[in-house]
Amino acid sequence: NYVVMEVKANLVPSERGELMKKFNTPMYKKVAQVTMGEPAADFKKTILDELLKQKQDSVELAWKIRKAENEREREREKIIKAQKLRMEEIRKEELNRRKEEALKAVADAGAEVQEGEVKKEEGDAEMKAEDGEAKKEGEVKEEEVKKEEPKDEEMKQEVKEEEEEKEEAEEPMPVVELTEEEKKQNFRKKAVSDLTNWNLSSQIANFSLPIAEDGFDDVRFTWSKKAQAEEHFKAWLLRQKILCRMEDLTPGDWFKQRLADWQKVLTEWHMTHTEWNDPVKQAMRKAEAEHAKAKAKEEKKAAAAAVAAASAAEKKEGEGE
Repeated sequence: NYVVMEVKANLVPSERGELMKKFNTPMYKKVAQVTMGEPAADFKKTILDELLKQKQDSVELAWKIRKAENEREREREKIIKAQKLRMEEIRKEELNRRKEEALKAVADAGAEVQEGEVKKEEGDAEMKAEDGEAKKEGEVKEEEVKKEEPKDEEMKQEVKEEEEEKEEAEEPMPVVELTEEEKKQNFRKKAVSDLTNWNLSSQIANFSLPIAEDGFDDVRFTWSKKAQAEEHFKAWLLRQKILCRMEDLTPGDWFKQRLADWQKVLTEWHMTHTEWNDPVKQAMRKAEAEHAKAKAKEEKKAAAAAVAAASAAEKKEGEGE
């Protein structure tokens, strides 16, 4: 069996005819398989399984990234906690050292008290005061050490509890489901479409379904019946004609005439604009404007003089009477 999966060629009658010539012998049974309309149940199941797997893979990838980030964060916190514990151990060692020094000071003070019994009462009093202060200081330091010792155990317990809480709060691997909108999808969205935009827009006016007159021995409609498939194809064509850019449109005589008129007017506007910006003509316009202004001023003066002369003549005539 030979299967010819040429989308554009199978939709254009002229290209279908050229293809049929290659199998124009009795040994071939030429069948047009029209898979259009409402998909079959097994096809829908396959598509939905692929969509679910794609969605699950995407969610699992994001989960693995979050898990790795949490692991790195836990390791960082462990390092910080270990550093804090080490600092506590150093502090504890320092406290123990101070405790030993305090106990030694108490012992030394006791020895001095015993030696001072043979001295005078003033010296005994002073020694007793010093002994009391030394003992008091030793007791204070010993109490500080005893207070600090439980803190180390408390910190270790807190670290252990935090680690147990984080282990319990570990995010399980998510399991996704398809939404109602996704379940309505009959096809997967592809990165590359079966038809380029140029092929679709340039050939859409020639698209048609296969018919027996094309030279086929049989025309089979796999999904929808012939009437439903033709209705589906017609609706798809109308939608694509709205959405697609028409690559083969040519302007008519009316458009060409209007375009010529517009270009003529636009050329005149450009010429006028160029003349207006010409420095020589700008100077000429300025000189003409100044000349017209001076002329108007002279005419105004002449008119005023004429009016004054007429008024003087009238006045003189009136005086003569």
